[in-house]
Amino acid sequence: MTDDGLRAALALRRAARTPAVLVVSQYVEPAHARDLLAMPGGGVGYLLKDRVASAAEFADAVVRVGAGEVLPSPPAWS
Repeated sequence: MTDDGLRAALALRRAARTPAVLVVSQYVEPAHARDLLAMPGGGVGYLLKDRVASAAEFADAVVRVGAGEVLPSPPAWS
């Protein structure tokens, strides 16, 4: 029950590769997150809920991912 959203995002991107996907999660799932962030085409992001400090920060992430950026939640996955 901790990686359902990430698995859905991966399936969506594998099927279409075009929609932007921003995953906001409470759980750290490095393997799935790395797979998602490494997909070609950009427009993907992974944020940890406890690292989103404000509505403005979240809105900025949505805009950036929608514009095609890759936005990993810090720290970068090792």
